[in-house]
Amino acid sequence: MTEDKRASLRIERQFVLRVTVDDGNPWSRWSLVMTHDLSVGGALFTIDQDVTEGQPLYFRLNFPDREIDCRGKVVRLIPGFKKPLTQLAVSFQWANAVDHDYVKEYTEQLKNSR
Repeated sequence: MTEDKRASLRIERQFVLRVTVDDGNPWSRWSLVMTHDLSVGGALFTIDQDVTEGQPLYFRLNFPDREIDCRGKVVRLIPGFKKPLTQLAVSFQWANAVDHDYVKEYTEQLKNSR
């Protein structure tokens, strides 16, 4: 039996997320993506932008009662079957504990409601 070594509880559910590369460009190119899974620690999704491992990103997470902005970075890349599609594993860096705790509680409630 394999042990899941992830630090955060992940929910395998589609979830709306906006993401853009933090490249210093004042005219950010936002992509609307659906996650493959989500946790307070990060997410997995497919994007249509060129990115590199370790690249900083901005995120806007859309919840039923709020939007939360945060930063993060690319942890892992999996090239897609058709360019420029790439599957990304990303980590989140929260600006405050309120947003962190909200996402943590939200994912735990969804996991427990199954």
